[in-house]
Parts: sequence; structure tokens; C-alpha cells
Amino acid sequence: PVLRNNLIRDGKEGGVLVHDKGRGTLEGNEVFGNALAGVAIRNGADPVLRNNLIRDGKSAGVFVHDKGRGTFEGNEIFGNALAGVEIKTEGDPVLRNNLIRDGKASGVFVHGNGRGTLEGNEIYGNDVFGVLIKTEGDPTVRENAIARNNYAAIYITESGNGTIVGNNLSDGTVGPFHVDKTAGTVIRRDNKE
Repeated sequence: PVLRNNLIRDGKEGGVLVHDKGRGTLEGNEVFGNALAGVAIRNGADPVLRNNLIRDGKSAGVFVHDKGRGTFEGNEIFGNALAGVEIKTEGDPVLRNNLIRDGKASGVFVHGNGRGTLEGNEIYGNDVFGVLIKTEGDPTVRENAIARNNYAAIYITESGNGTIVGNNLSDGTVGPFHVDKTAGTVIRRDNKE
């Protein structure tokens, strides 16, 4: 399907669910106030989300799990009760040039064997971390600006892994980068800290 310029709000569950290898394009929509994720992507689904406002949900803004994929470009994701974007259980989306801000938890949370590529995003003003990676999460985080979050810009713990390259982490409230002693393999280079 193509969902363009819609208002999707105040649902008793999620705003949009794409699953079972579903595809489609969500463009220019405003998704807010839903009880579960604003957009949930699972079971091999691979949609395109472009230029949407995904805000003020009672859960995660976008939740990618169970081998979900997806390409997110130019979205503004803010004010959600849980992570702006949560990636787990072999979820592997591409997030490019999004604004992920002012959430009540971490901007991006990658865990439980989640992967993903974060590239060219601005992630700021979140109540916890800019990016939190744990429990076998293994994203590539490249050329993002991650700033002014209430804790470290990037925090890696509990067997979390990652490739962290060329990011601007210089304006973190509690420091740019923290790799806990329980973290797994972390490749880290050319970041501005």
C-alpha cells in the first residue's frame, strides 16, 4: 500500500503495522498518540517510511523486530514514551537523515540481536541515551550527530556490539561515549568526541 498525508492517531494499539513480508510506502503522515508503537515492522516486512512525523506515542515511535527491515528517510520522531526507534530480534532497518529527538527514553535502542544502519541522523534531547546498544545488538552507527541527551551520546553494555564511525558526539551531557566492561566487540574510529 501507499499511505500518504494521513493523520493516524490515538489508536488503542499501534498506529501502523507492517508484517509478514509486507512492503509499501508511508510518506508525509502524522502518527501520534497510539497505545503501542506508532509504526511496527516485523516478520520480514520491508516498507519505506519517508518524511513522516511520528510523535507522542505511549510506546516506541518505531519498533522493528522479528527480522523486520525498512528504510526510514527524513522522518521526525519525537516525544515518544519509549525509544524513538527500537530494533531487536534480527530487525535490520536503514535509518538515514532522520531527526530523532526529545523522547522520554533513548533515541535509538538496539538489543536482542537487532542490527540496523544509522547514517546521517540527528539524535538529540532524549531523556536517556542517544543510542543504547545491549544484549547482542550490533548496529552500524555512521556519520550521525548525537548530542544533548541526558546521559552518554552512545552507551554500549551487556554484550552489545557495534561499528561506530565518523559521528559527532561532542555535545553529550554526560560524555560522548561509554563502553561498559560487559560490552562485546566495538569498532570505534574517527568520531568527534
